[in-house]
Amino acid sequence: YEAALAKVDGNVMKESAVSGSLSGLSIAIQQWVNALQFWWGGWLMYKYPDVFDFKSFLISMFALLFSLFALGAAAQGATDKKKAEAAAGRLFYLINRESANDPLDTEGKKLD
Repeated sequence: YEAALAKVDGNVMKESAVSGSLSGLSIAIQQWVNALQFWWGGWLMYKYPDVFDFKSFLISMFALLFSLFALGAAAQGATDKKKAEAAAGRLFYLINRESANDPLDTEGKKLD
């Protein structure tokens, strides 16, 4: 029993370390990109104060931030093309099949 459990579980510590490292790496990349955006925006406002102002900088930053949130939410719902085709096929099969219960049929059993 324990050998079967060990085979199914695999190396939990290694998988957890890899998963945690990848999660931390993705957060680090996001923070570095944010830092780069703020640095670039600050540089533009410092170098060209008559062209770029703080309000425009914040509007562009929040527009980018919220559009990326929406893109991330949409990507979570994305699926494999083969799986989507199979699901659509099952759906159309259910819609197009003839039902065993036909409310317009005059034949069959009737309630008294």
